[in-house]
Amino acid sequence: MTTRALLFTIFAAAFSAAASYFGATYAVAVLERETVATAQTSLHAAGNDWALVRADGLRVILSGRAPDESARFSALEVTGRVIDTDRIVDQMDVASAVPQSAPDFRLAIVRNDGKLSLIGLVPGQETRETTLSRLAAIDATEVTDLIEAVDYTPPVGWHAALNYALAAAARLERSQISLSPNSVEVMAFLPTPADRAALEAELATYERPDLDVALTISTPKPVVAPFVFAAVRDTAGLSVSACTFDSSDAFAAVSARLKEAQDHDCTIALGAPSPKWGAAVDAALAALETLGAGKVTLSDADISLTGPVGGDPDAFAAATETLTAALPPIFSLTTNLPPPPSDDSSDQPAPRLVFTTKLDPETGVTLVGPLRDDRARAAVRNFAAALFGHGRVTDQTETAPDVGDGWTQRVLTSLEAMADMHEATIDTYVDEIAIEGTVIEETAQDRLLALLNERIDPASITHSIAYKPEIKVMIEAPTPAECAAKLKMLLAGSQIVFAPNSADISGESGLLLDEIAKVIRSCPNARFEIGGHTDSQGREEMNLALSQSRAEAVLDSLLAREVLLDFVTARGYGETLPIASNDDDAGRAINRRIEFTLISETEADADGAAADQGEGEGASTDGSRPATDDKTETKEP
Repeated sequence: MTTRALLFTIFAAAFSAAASYFGATYAVAVLERETVATAQTSLHAAGNDWALVRADGLRVILSGRAPDESARFSALEVTGRVIDTDRIVDQMDVASAVPQSAPDFRLAIVRNDGKLSLIGLVPGQETRETTLSRLAAIDATEVTDLIEAVDYTPPVGWHAALNYALAAAARLERSQISLSPNSVEVMAFLPTPADRAALEAELATYERPDLDVALTISTPKPVVAPFVFAAVRDTAGLSVSACTFDSSDAFAAVSARLKEAQDHDCTIALGAPSPKWGAAVDAALAALETLGAGKVTLSDADISLTGPVGGDPDAFAAATETLTAALPPIFSLTTNLPPPPSDDSSDQPAPRLVFTTKLDPETGVTLVGPLRDDRARAAVRNFAAALFGHGRVTDQTETAPDVGDGWTQRVLTSLEAMADMHEATIDTYVDEIAIEGTVIEETAQDRLLALLNERIDPASITHSIAYKPEIKVMIEAPTPAECAAKLKMLLAGSQIVFAPNSADISGESGLLLDEIAKVIRSCPNARFEIGGHTDSQGREEMNLALSQSRAEAVLDSLLAREVLLDFVTARGYGETLPIASNDDDAGRAINRRIEFTLISETEADADGAAADQGEGEGASTDGSRPATDDKTETKEP
């Protein structure tokens, strides 16, 4: 073969190879474009515009950022319908999830006739178990548990609302309680106003400045007998000394006429002689307005109207006629128009007769003033002793034979009225009874005024009586020994947990510390020492310091729960006072503990004096403890 022929053959072969290569490349490019176009069209039609498609030979590569995992799977599925899934390469990613807002945590607690119902959503299984544990003490015949828990950090204000709600649920046998973070709504029924006052005082210890509490407590209406309303109109305006209505509607209908009366305290009660009681009061007040002066008293169905001294007889007769026509049929009216005063200037007023009765809750009752004879003095003294106790009566009475008829009975009536008061001073005159003092029962004022109004002209009664339910709470506060017993029961089987070798209190002890604080706050006469104790492992100095730090940590937690510093002190004893053997793990676990010890005022003063001398820090020099058996303890691991 010639050289020319050989070159031609080589050129032809090279040309054929190049043509084949470029032909194949063009074919692949066409295939890739068609594949990308087909896949992209399908993705757009399915709403996956975010997905990007490119081809690499037979491979189809999907990329782009899917809004969520569901969208990514959708893109794969749509592409797989038009292209063999073995050829698809997934290079897509998913956008970061948007943080979810906190769930709407709410809990409803309903108690009624032994049945307990719980429904709502709470943060975490621990919260659910704590709620059920706290309510387990309720003696319920039927429990409906519809609480759901989700794993979520309790929001701010949840624990404060839960503590308040659980405390209310434990006290209220008929109640509906709803709570959410920083908000509690309580609707309940209690049998007496005294129960309501005690409950409000107890729940006040659970209130926090940022906790929104709506407390609605219903009590039955008190029964008042006789049903009384008394008012006087003079140059100073209208004054009301007794005010009772049978319904809120009846009071509302008369309230416009009572606006000018100062310090009137009206009671809604049972015992009205007629459903038209409010209309009778309204008509009587209208008569006083017409006369411009005078006094009116309604005692059950009897009405007494007294006109102004020296008033116009014709005007008084017209007002009487109008009042009679306006009164409902059951009511009867008696009237009196005092004559003008005498112009005889020779008349000199006699000295005003007064008998003063003073009641002090600590010392008893003191009687000061004139009585007709020794027999009357003995009767008053014995009656006072029967009401307030023998040995609690100070007799400073004197004999005055010239006192008028009925004076002794008037003094006895004042004493009987005082029996419903906590402290008081009652001045009894011939024409007036002046009362000043305090009551601790909501209905006490109504009872004593009803008693006086039944026996004495209500218009002659003046009073300044303050209702102070907080005094009853203080009186009924448990003794220090009872407080120690409550703490002992509370801590039985419970523990304040610390981090190992640390004074940091675990969060799981929060509810226990809430209950401890509640007991101490309810016992203003009790003083407790928080004692920290360790086992004998480690150096004695380190154990003493750790026990002191842990006792102070508990003290700080109680102070944060509004326990006053005067109520508690903290003291570390280290390993000096074991109550079990330190030779084994079980004994050492018992010795690691926090104790609450009741201390007396004398011991507290002695400890304070020792502290002032530099001897009150840590354990005592002789390793002794305050001399008392009133001790409660909680262990820690």
